[in-house]
Amino acid sequence: GEKHDVAILREISEETSLKVDGLRPIQVVTNFQDDIYYLFVGFTCVALSSDVEISSEHSEYRWVTTEE
Repeated sequence: GEKHDVAILREISEETSLKVDGLRPIQVVTNFQDDIYYLFVGFTCVALSSDVEISSEHSEYRWVTTEE
C-alpha cells in the first residue's frame, strides 16, 4: 500500500543514509515473460549531501558521472 515515490525515498535513506530531492521518472521499460508482465521505471534525483553510510547489505559504493 506504500506509494512508489515514498518507497523509493525510504529505500534510498535505508540503504545509503542519503536524503534526496527532485525524484522524477526518466525511463520506463516493459517486458512480458512466462505470463508475467514486468514494468521497470528508472528514476533520477539529487542527493542533498555526499555523506553516504551504506547499510550492512552492501560492501562498497562509488559516485559516478552521468557519462559513466
